[in-house]
Amino acid sequence: KSSYIHKTIKGRFEETYNGERLLDINRNFIELYFFDEKNNKKVINSSYIFGIIRNLEALSVINKLQDLIVASSTSGGVFLFKYNSENIITRVSSHFFGRTGFRRIVPGYHLCNDSRGRVSILAAIEKYRYIYTIDEHTPGIYSFSSPVEIQKSNSILCQMISLDNNYNNPAFGTIEIDKNFKALKDAYKISKFLIIYEFDLGLNMMISTHIDKISLEYALIIPVLDIQHIIP
Repeated sequence: KSSYIHKTIKGRFEETYNGERLLDINRNFIELYFFDEKNNKKVINSSYIFGIIRNLEALSVINKLQDLIVASSTSGGVFLFKYNSENIITRVSSHFFGRTGFRRIVPGYHLCNDSRGRVSILAAIEKYRYIYTIDEHTPGIYSFSSPVEIQKSNSILCQMISLDNNYNNPAFGTIEIDKNFKALKDAYKISKFLIIYEFDLGLNMMISTHIDKISLEYALIIPVLDIQHIIP
């Protein structure tokens, strides 16, 4: 197999173990592992995936010891995975919204989950964004709700992260480039913005709560926990 690693995430993925493990994706290959006391890599499970994974994030569900995995692929779908008691990855739920997944207007390039495990957002580089609510109709059985589609023209999404908003509406932060110019000669007028969104769970609606113009050199958001306002 290739040594190329597309992304690494951490979480409590095992059903029989409460500690955190690491998960690597190599486009169409998933590997769950950890490091022992001597810094030796111990592989728990390796699985091949039929398709190419675009993005992957851990989903922490309230009052659950095991984390789920949300993934987007080139098949134009979003998938919910988990590891069973034998540490074999299994599909819990899926939803398809497009025929292909590599185009710039097909959601899936950006993916982030609410810190409380209520909402998952898939976004394209341009225009389209889908918001899924994670439902648990019966204990241990999860599914995606019908997505809320958001269209935002003349905007390039550079990064999207989840913000901890306690048990209030899920909050997300983005860095976006406004490319609203009519001629190529006016391209120097582009601006970059830091935007904070909140998803109203009652109205199923995304609301921008803060917009700040930033320098074109800024390209990364790092969330920092405010320990003075932690709710026990």
